[in-house]
Amino acid sequence: MTDALFEEWRAYEKLVENDYMSHARFFRRVEDEVKAHCGKPISILDLGCGDASPIRDMLKRLDVERYCGVDKSVTVLAKAEHNLALLDIPYGLYAGDALDVLQSLPAQYDLIVASYTFHHMGARETKERVLRECRRVLSPDGLVVVIDVFLREGESREAYLHRWEGNARSAFTELNEEEMTTLIDHIWSCDFPESFSTYEELGSRAGYDRVVSLAEDGLNRLVVLETSTS
Repeated sequence: MTDALFEEWRAYEKLVENDYMSHARFFRRVEDEVKAHCGKPISILDLGCGDASPIRDMLKRLDVERYCGVDKSVTVLAKAEHNLALLDIPYGLYAGDALDVLQSLPAQYDLIVASYTFHHMGARETKERVLRECRRVLSPDGLVVVIDVFLREGESREAYLHRWEGNARSAFTELNEEEMTTLIDHIWSCDFPESFSTYEELGSRAGYDRVVSLAEDGLNRLVVLETSTS
């Protein structure tokens, strides 16, 4: 996260605070899924963690063995440090590209979260490589969770961008004009989403047995990737 939207962090904070992108609803669903799968303290890897505010409430309610957050922005990670210090959990933060950090990790994680991270990876090959590395560090019965913007099936990137911008201008009422301009500039420059069927294909090639869509709101979707332990 290095562009103007994330350097001028207040605009992004408003997106989270007002749940414009379904962070709260999706993380509640992730929490339910984790509780159904894991009966032990869990280790969590958060790719593109930002300031850790979207996941913070879930961390409070789960039995967390350790939390690892990864983000490109050192400035934003300082905010994450502040937010996580208020929680009674062991944590570590890493500055760097998600793929680079993943390739250096020897530990296994029960839950890997990528919240609005994959759409910043332009090439599908990069997304597949990240999914493969997630698979490598995923514990048995672990879950990879992707919360992100998605193309409709057959939709072009340009059509998606127009659709996203129209929704933002009508729904994101708490943003001022400057914040809205920063946001729109960001999505036109940095958003490279995929369709759900593409994630099914990438997930299969990366070694996952199941790719399941658990929730969506029209623009954003919660997808879980998992492997069979049988």
